[in-house]
Formats: sequence, C-alpha cells, structure tokens
Amino acid sequence: MGNLFLEAYQATGNEYYYQAAEKVGSALNMGSMFRGGWNYMIDFAGDRSLKQWYNTIGKNGWRLKEFQHYYGNSTFDDDVTINAALFLLKMYLEKLDPVRKPSLDKSINRRNTLFQSPDCREYCNFSRRSF
Repeated sequence: MGNLFLEAYQATGNEYYYQAAEKVGSALNMGSMFRGGWNYMIDFAGDRSLKQWYNTIGKNGWRLKEFQHYYGNSTFDDDVTINAALFLLKMYLEKLDPVRKPSLDKSINRRNTLFQSPDCREYCNFSRRSF
C-alpha cells in the first residue's frame, strides 16, 4: 500500500497521499528487526503477541512452514526485506526525510554483513541475484 500512496502523491501532489505513505513508512520503521530486515508480518502488540499468534494460528497453517514456528528472523529471499527497504528509499528520496534513514541504513548494513559472512553459502549465492 505504501507504494500506491507514494505514487498517488507523486501523480497528484496531494499531501493526503504522502501522509498515508508516511504512516506505512512509520509502520515499517517500527517493524524493522534489530539487525535489519523484516519478517513476514509486524505485530504492533509486541513480540509476546506475535509468539502467541505462531503458537495458536500459525502452527495450523497448512503448507506454510515459515508460519508454524517463530524464529525471530528477517527474510531476504522473497522480496519482503527488499521491498520494504526500497519503499523506505523512495520515501527518503522524495523529501530527504531523515526519519526514514535509520531503518534503511540498518537493512543495507544487514544485507552487506550477511553476504560477507563466511557462513554464507548457497543461500547467499541465490539471494545475491535479487539485490
């Protein structure tokens, strides 16, 4: 939705759409993982609530193995983190708003740290193509 709001703002110049995009950016800032990146969802009630969701609803997900256990991880191989970071980059470039910069920098630094790690093997070779 953030990209839709930002593009509506760019097409119309209507601040209402930029403010809606800012709310999405703020949600992404709040949901950014400690080391950078994002998981599949953001639970604004906190980690305890998210763990409860995994233990009750997520564990019953058929063919959704990533939702059956809480790993506290961010995802890099299916555009979750990349799309969030790209949106924050677009928001930052639109008005050079410094509020967007910390989460953006954190995701870029996490990506660089991950790919420079000696433990990065096949996974990194696959993921590197999407950056």
